Amino acid sequence: MLRDASKPFKVYGFLTLAALSGLLLPSCSPAPPPSAVAGGSETAVADEVATIPMGPSVDRPSWDDEDWRRFRAALEVGWSEGLDTLPMGEAVARMGLHFVGTPYEPQTLEVPGPERVVVNLRALDCVTFVESVLALTTLVRTHDATLLTNRAQAELTFEQQLAGLRYRDGEPQGYASRLHYFSEWLSRNTERGHLRLVTRELGGVEDPEPIYFMS
Repeated sequence: MLRDASKPFKVYGFLTLAALSGLLLPSCSPAPPPSAVAGGSETAVADEVATIPMGPSVDRPSWDDEDWRRFRAALEVGWSEGLDTLPMGEAVARMGLHFVGTPYEPQTLEVPGPERVVVNLRALDCVTFVESVLALTTLVRTHDATLLTNRAQAELTFEQQLAGLRYRDGEPQGYASRLHYFSEWLSRNTERGHLRLVTRELGGVEDPEPIYFMS
C-alpha cells in the first residue's frame, strides 16, 4: 500500500550520509569530471524530495536470496524505528547505520550481459551505498509493510528507485547511460530536485581541468 507522498518533505542531513559513507566504507576515488571542485568532490544536501522517479517495468532476473533478506531486514528496521516520521536527513543516516560492517567491493555494477539495474546489498562501494540507502529510505517513507508481500513487485519497485538515481535519464539505456562520475550524479539528481549542491556556499572553487576518460 502506498503512503501519501503528495507533500514533499524537507531534507537537511544528506551531509550526514556522506560522512557516514566515509566511516562505513573505504574511500572511493573516481576521476572527477570537468566541473569537479578543486580539493574534493561536490557536496550536496537533499532538498524537497517527495519520491525518486521510477524507470520502466522491464524483464529482469530475480535477486540473490541474500540480497532479498537484507532488503527485507532494512525496510523492517526502517518501519520499526519510525524512519518515516523523522526528518529525511536523520532517516537516511539511521538507515545507513543498518549497513555497518558491510564489505566494501568495487565494480559490483559490472556484470555480464546488457546494462541493467544491479542490486547488490551484500557488498557496496561508496556510490552504491549512498544510492541504496537513499532508495531504501524513500521506500520506508512511501510504502508500508504490504510491499513485502509480493517479492517480485517489491524487487522491481526498489530497482526503479535505484534507476531514477543511477541513470542519466532514469533508466538503463546501455553502459554510457549510467552516471559513472559522482559529480554528474550530484548535478543530475540536483536537476531532478533530489539534492541541492552547496559546494560553492562552503567556499568550493571550480577545477577547470578537462577530463575525457568517459565520453
